[in-house]
Amino acid sequence: MRCVTVFVSLVILLLTETSFGKDISPNEGQCFKNSNCETMVVQLEDYDRYKEMVSLLKEENSELDKKIQKLNEIIKLQEIRINDMEYTVDSLNRLIGEQKTSYEKAIEEAKPSFFYKVKLAVEGAGVGSVLTVIALIALGAL
Repeated sequence: MRCVTVFVSLVILLLTETSFGKDISPNEGQCFKNSNCETMVVQLEDYDRYKEMVSLLKEENSELDKKIQKLNEIIKLQEIRINDMEYTVDSLNRLIGEQKTSYEKAIEEAKPSFFYKVKLAVEGAGVGSVLTVIALIALGAL
């Protein structure tokens, strides 16, 4: 930093000498052309601002890196949640399929079969016949 201050002082000193109309020739020890000195002074003045900007950009970059890491963690967690939900949906679909087959089976079992209906009809006819015979016997006895 001290070297920069000394250098800036030298450049300013050189500029003030040239601004009074005295032109230093290269043989008298001038290291830079007069046209370049002005741009060098401006660049030296801008050095501190550039240094501060670089520092701020580094801080911003580190913050953005942290945000990227957090976003990557969020993405991983969301992928885990999606996989869990897909597994849950698959489990529910299997359960629904099993319930459907069990309900269909229960409905089939609840419906009376053809032979069961025939059996009921034969039993009804048999009971009716017995009652008819009893009624005829009872009427014939009177």
